[in-house]
Amino acid sequence: MENPMRLGLMAVVAVSGSMVFLVHQVHKRLLSNFMEKFEFEMGGILYAHGQKDFGGSEKHQAKKKVRFANEALENKSGHRETD
Repeated sequence: MENPMRLGLMAVVAVSGSMVFLVHQVHKRLLSNFMEKFEFEMGGILYAHGQKDFGGSEKHQAKKKVRFANEALENKSGHRETD
């Protein structure tokens, strides 16, 4: 009587483990596809394609470009306008 019970338990464990593995793989694939679509919609500002560095190192971040208006450059040249 114990032998069929043991086989049944082993079958339940095997099927449950297979289902957990399958669901995990599907979840990884869906998350990967979602992140690719999200990155595409955001214009690729999250990280370069194929490079998943979430550490925030300065090496991989885009440099900011600063532009000054002509008025700001004139004021900075040493003379300030007083009202």
